[in-house]
Amino acid sequence: MQDLLFTPDIRVDSISCYLMRMEKPWSYEVTTGDIIPLYILLEGKAWLHCQDDPPWEIKPGTAVALTRPSSHLWSQYAPGEKKAGTHKAEFLPIDDHDRQDFFIGDENAETPLFFVMTVRETSNLVPDIIPPIFVVRPEDRDDIPGLWSLLSLFMRGDVRTQDKGTVLKRRLIEAVCVLISIYGLNKKEAPQLLGQSGCYDDRIRRVLSALHGDYGKDWTLDQLSELANMSRSGLSERFKQMVGDTPLNYLSRIRMQRAASLLRGSTLAINQIAGLIGYQSESAFNKAFSRRVGHTPGRYRELIRRGDINDFNAGFISRDNPE
Repeated sequence: MQDLLFTPDIRVDSISCYLMRMEKPWSYEVTTGDIIPLYILLEGKAWLHCQDDPPWEIKPGTAVALTRPSSHLWSQYAPGEKKAGTHKAEFLPIDDHDRQDFFIGDENAETPLFFVMTVRETSNLVPDIIPPIFVVRPEDRDDIPGLWSLLSLFMRGDVRTQDKGTVLKRRLIEAVCVLISIYGLNKKEAPQLLGQSGCYDDRIRRVLSALHGDYGKDWTLDQLSELANMSRSGLSERFKQMVGDTPLNYLSRIRMQRAASLLRGSTLAINQIAGLIGYQSESAFNKAFSRRVGHTPGRYRELIRRGDINDFNAGFISRDNPE
């Protein structure tokens, strides 16, 4: 049985560009909160440490893309070498730098320099399907066609100068996210996968792709079990183990996340949004949204527009608050 793949519809609310320089002899810890960073090492050499996994050696021209917030550590020391103390990483506003165009430089530079882009966690990214991190080295760029061309535009000062309202940068980073997501959906094995994920369990992968690809469909556990070629109980147990939620509660979560995104970023009527995410009536949607979010859809949209809440990722829509 082939996987059901789709092109994710990703929207980014904001993007910022920075520089990060690693002064010797320190290591640098990044605590992300709800921020997702994407790094390009411009010069020097560094080691990336995430959780308990073996570190990556990062050389100039390598892009490191996180797909969800995750604390990590950058170091100039190879595994086994004695490390100095650790500092909190500082992202420096790019406009404060005397140079506005950035190019790939020398691996032997004393202080590694990174070009950093950050976005807030988006509501309709697909983090449960794709790995939490990608390391794209120069020799691997052809694995994700077009990625480096898009990233190179961010490093051009003239492009950033013209983009007064950040519209161009947001559209570019959305395209980057889509390319990385498609690559993750199609990748069959993970030689450098961090942590547990359902994306490389073929049966759970099919279910996740189906749910994200058609979250407006009235899926039943029987249909999903048939898709995974598993029993109902077997699918529920495996899905919970890999994803941390039941299949139907997970479906409800991504529906509400998509609804929150549409309420924030579109002028669609509430009954139209209800139909798009699979509800037969506006009243049923209102009840479901209120149970998860604590506000009716109309009230949520009002609070967002007034600036009383600043919610990029609808993070309150969690597995701990079931419909």
